[in-house]
Amino acid sequence: MANNAEDKDLISRVQASAQKLRIAAMWSHGLSLKVADSFLLELYLLFMIIEDFQKTYDVEYDPGLYPNKHVFPQSGAKKNTRPKFLIKDKISKQTICQICPGTRVQDMDGNDRAIDISFQTATSPDSPTLQHLLQIFDAKYRKRPSKRLTSHEFSEFARWIDLFQLKSKSASLTFNALSDLSAHCLVTNGEETTEVDAERNRRSVREIVKFHPKSVHRRRPP
Repeated sequence: MANNAEDKDLISRVQASAQKLRIAAMWSHGLSLKVADSFLLELYLLFMIIEDFQKTYDVEYDPGLYPNKHVFPQSGAKKNTRPKFLIKDKISKQTICQICPGTRVQDMDGNDRAIDISFQTATSPDSPTLQHLLQIFDAKYRKRPSKRLTSHEFSEFARWIDLFQLKSKSASLTFNALSDLSAHCLVTNGEETTEVDAERNRRSVREIVKFHPKSVHRRRPP
């Protein structure tokens, strides 16, 4: 079991978002969170995306099924009983895509890989493959906000973009205040890698840094 969360600003913001989104989960109440700060950063990213999309789309929360109802996975899990969000057109009410936290997707070699947050096609099944994948996010928490993302973390995320054949793919969703997230994003509350922007562009990786309730985030490349 991971260490209990210590980042009080993240705890407070995640709980407030869960209440606002009416998600009946343990982090929507004043309970002690036996989760890691890294998982809270994933939830913060997820809830901020959902709140942003609510300005443009209808967002339907699917809580999943027993025994995983309302239980967002802290590590890779099968999709079939886990919570997800359905993004729908406000007029037609048709589902445009699914937002799935912490679920496994099969890559080009047939290996299942757990993605922190994935945007999947509207008809993506309970056992998704790379054909159903549109966009991915990976969250990396830093206890010291001055600490950078590492070159290894960058390379590993770029490798996943290749394994899922995502370089030319996009969910084509309309963000509002979070338009910087309209790409395959490596997200941290810390600082960017030492990679040059040309390499980020070549690998189709966008870094989102200082992503935290007490900070103003930035993107690389700009």
